[in-house]
Amino acid sequence: MVRVARGSFMGLAKAFAVGVLVFFCSLTSGLVGDPKYVNIDYWKDLLQTETTLDVSGFSIRSTGLKVLSEALVGLRDDDEEPLVATKLKLSRNHVANEGLAHLAKALKSNVAVEHLDVSGNKIGNDGVRDLMDALKVNTHLKSLDLSYNFLDSFDDIAEMLKVNTALTSLKIGMTGAILDENMAVLADAISVNKGLLTLSLRGNSVTAAGAKFLAEALKVNTVLANLSFRHNRIGDEGAKALAEGIKENTALTMLNLVNNEIKAEGAVALAKALSGSAAMLTLDIGFNDIRDDGAQSIAEMLKVNSKLTSLVIRENEIGVQGAEALAEALKVNSVLKSLDMGQNVIGAMGATALGDALIANSVLTTVEIDKNAIGDEGAAAIAEALKVNRVVTHLDISANSIGAKGAIAIGKALKVNEIVGTLFTKHAVDEDTLTQEIIQLELADEPLPKKGKSEL
Repeated sequence: MVRVARGSFMGLAKAFAVGVLVFFCSLTSGLVGDPKYVNIDYWKDLLQTETTLDVSGFSIRSTGLKVLSEALVGLRDDDEEPLVATKLKLSRNHVANEGLAHLAKALKSNVAVEHLDVSGNKIGNDGVRDLMDALKVNTHLKSLDLSYNFLDSFDDIAEMLKVNTALTSLKIGMTGAILDENMAVLADAISVNKGLLTLSLRGNSVTAAGAKFLAEALKVNTVLANLSFRHNRIGDEGAKALAEGIKENTALTMLNLVNNEIKAEGAVALAKALSGSAAMLTLDIGFNDIRDDGAQSIAEMLKVNSKLTSLVIRENEIGVQGAEALAEALKVNSVLKSLDMGQNVIGAMGATALGDALIANSVLTTVEIDKNAIGDEGAAAIAEALKVNRVVTHLDISANSIGAKGAIAIGKALKVNEIVGTLFTKHAVDEDTLTQEIIQLELADEPLPKKGKSEL
């Protein structure tokens, strides 16, 4: 009897499952659920009447996209019936390589389509290769979304970026397939690209090594303004590398590093880089682990930075010390307009410090401190600030265990502050229902419900 090791058996089973999936995709990608999708007149009518052709999730499949592509070419050659569609939204349509090949052929000569979304399909390397060949000669497409597809090679994308100057936005996130070696190839292209303004690489498998390649590209790139690198694994070393790139970069205005295993050391490096940045407007390092030490370094940066207008440090295990440091920085900072530090652990003491800062600060318009366990004491401190502050328009205090006392304090503050328009958002929990009710009753000078009275 031949024995198969458990690991080997699992490997064979996985390979078989993948093979079945690929075979099934090959069978179904060309099928069309609705006959109209293979009617060229249907597509021509839409292309002539809709500036945005949105058939996301319609299951047009490769066969339908072939006919749509033929319509694009036909309308190009028909002067009597001009093409008006400039945006094609084709996400989640079971389109495979052969379907994208037809569209790529049409785009080689199409001068109308400026935005293309083919995310969430079944496109692989061969389909992307055809599209990239088209974009080497196409000078009109401005944005492309290839997210959620089946890519594991990015050489063709890189080669396109080296010569294309028309594309300003590229999304190749959520494939999980961009590894450090792929990042090296893409970074080389970014170094010489002169057109791309927005790049999303979120949801991949890039580590510190890959971040270092990107950092070198940022040192010489003069156009990239928005970079989303969220949901990768760059850690502190990757953050430190990017920080070095930022120091020499004069173009990047938005950086998203959400969920990248960054701790205090990485936050310190980023803070030092931003202290002298003359470009960065938005930084999102939420869902990391910078804690109080990292928050304190961010606070020191805020004292001297004169550009950053939006900061997200949500869910970073920031406690009282971090909150107090940030509060002191907010007293002197004159540019930050939006601060999101929800889902931390600042408690009542941290909220009290922030309340004092809001009395002195005259620029913050958005403050999110939901899920921070500030309780009645913290709510009362925020309420005192609201009696004086006339700048904050959006304040999120959801899910903070605020009882009747805190709710009454907020309600009294809102009687004199008519600027704040939001207190509870999508982060609200069931317990916030009574809190909101008490606030409204206080505003209306009506008696509290029995449950509210029992908490006083």
